[in-house]
Amino acid sequence: MLNVKPFAGKYRTGFTVEGHAEYAEHGADIVCSAVSAMTQMTLASLMRYSTVTSNVESGNMSVHIHAPNVYTNCLMESLMRGLR
Repeated sequence: MLNVKPFAGKYRTGFTVEGHAEYAEHGADIVCSAVSAMTQMTLASLMRYSTVTSNVESGNMSVHIHAPNVYTNCLMESLMRGLR
């Protein structure tokens, strides 16, 4: 099961993603692939607008936004809506 947990304050301050979708075999799972693409794109975009610390491993990702702002919040809201 995939678990995505956003961090909140005045603005969203990051997120974690843990697990696998288990829709198909490891390496052929289109759901995991889609979530990975969305979170990697969001991470790259967040780095343009703030200082970000991230840890990315197979099946796990954590992202912390050090100076959240209106731009990073918009990116985080877009990620959450897309994942829903």
